Amino acid sequence: MSLAIARARETAPASTSRAVERHSRGGPRLEEVMFATGACQFLEQSMVGAVGAHGSVAIGTARRRRRGSDGRGRGLVGRGGRDAVRVTFDPSNPHAPTFEELVRVFFDCHDPTRAPVGDDGSTVATVFVTRESQREMAMRSVEERAMKERMKEIFTRVESAADFTFTPAPERLQRRLGRAGDKVVCEPPSYVISSPVPTLAKISPVASAREAWSWVFDWVKVLLVHVATVLVIRRTGDS
Repeated sequence: MSLAIARARETAPASTSRAVERHSRGGPRLEEVMFATGACQFLEQSMVGAVGAHGSVAIGTARRRRRGSDGRGRGLVGRGGRDAVRVTFDPSNPHAPTFEELVRVFFDCHDPTRAPVGDDGSTVATVFVTRESQREMAMRSVEERAMKERMKEIFTRVESAADFTFTPAPERLQRRLGRAGDKVVCEPPSYVISSPVPTLAKISPVASAREAWSWVFDWVKVLLVHVATVLVIRRTGDS
């Protein structure tokens, strides 16, 4: 458990950006937070279902900034990035989800004990926080997961969004979020991690047809293997 908590603390930000606290013409103060799991299709649709009409969700790429000796940005590090979901919400809106609820949805959409694939960090599950209160809440969530998974290492990270730049995806990809609505969500809704692969509560007709054909194909393979085994046994008995 201590190793898991130390891993998260190594990437926790020393300071967070307050740029998202701006509000114009007396409007509400909005908060932003970014999430990445390496399988963002489930994540983005689940966030859309959680936020609804009380916030905004955007998909894009988060790339780490290169920092100079004075701490200021000096461009980007490398050419790669992480597929990320940026959520903007109003914490004063009683109908909007809280940051804690968004973190719960985030943990529903990935297995924190699953080791990332590759060395580029693109599949590391990460919470990109924008303020100190978010960092503290995210760290508590990581520690809670570490206590529940005492025999396993937690790979989920907490990093500062100020160290990354978010590039939104093209509009044609953003529009798919509007079509998603609450059709696809990660389960279980009680915020308990049950499987490394998120379960789809509802799926589209196309996905349902693909799933049905996949199921039929798998059973056909099982039957063929069974028939071949029976034929081999009979031939062996006849000889």
